[in-house]
Amino acid sequence: MKFRAFCIVALSILCACQAPQMIDMRGRTNQNFVDELTSKNSPNSVIQIMSGGGNINAAYLASKNIIENNNKVLIYGHCFSSCAEYFLGAASEVTFLDRPIVGFHWNTLMNMEQMERNGGDLSKCDLTSVAQQREIYEHKNLNTDFWKETEKRLNLTYFEVIENPDGCPFKKRVFENYMWFPTSMQLGNLLNLKFKGGVCSDSPKICQRRIDRRWKSGTRVIIGDDLYVSKGWQWN
Repeated sequence: MKFRAFCIVALSILCACQAPQMIDMRGRTNQNFVDELTSKNSPNSVIQIMSGGGNINAAYLASKNIIENNNKVLIYGHCFSSCAEYFLGAASEVTFLDRPIVGFHWNTLMNMEQMERNGGDLSKCDLTSVAQQREIYEHKNLNTDFWKETEKRLNLTYFEVIENPDGCPFKKRVFENYMWFPTSMQLGNLLNLKFKGGVCSDSPKICQRRIDRRWKSGTRVIIGDDLYVSKGWQWN
């Protein structure tokens, strides 16, 4: 009996010491992304994510799956648009590996606010995506007005409301800059995000080289609070 009890205790300790499952997710946030995550994920797994963004409904569904499974998320390489807007708020814990590029541009909260600010009638608009993004942000008490910081740095130069007799109005707008890459301090102070590690914008020269490799020459982005214009891929 003593030996049996010892084996049970030893087995319990062994199980408790086992590392959590690691899941690698990369690519656009679309239905395939959601299906793959759902099929692989389990409670308390650790998920590595590299994504340039994509469909916001898919990002929301993936985020709900992350929340339900209490997943920690490791961001590596890059995380833009819906990746940054949804997965940072869904994770039980966020870690940035090797200073990834984390970028924001427009989101559903910004879209509807700008529409209403410029005289658009939202009474015929489906605001489900607005409620969903607020839900993800509020899960970890993130700043739901963070988009205003993004808008300020992208510099909205033109906005036109185009009425749609059959539903929600259309918008036509122009930003001076394409994307904002906040620093770790800005993510912490302005987004109210708690995380481990650092992001590419903490080292502007490194970040500039990564931007050159990814975006064509002339693309205007903001690194921290400073404008940078991509030089494009350099072959020398």
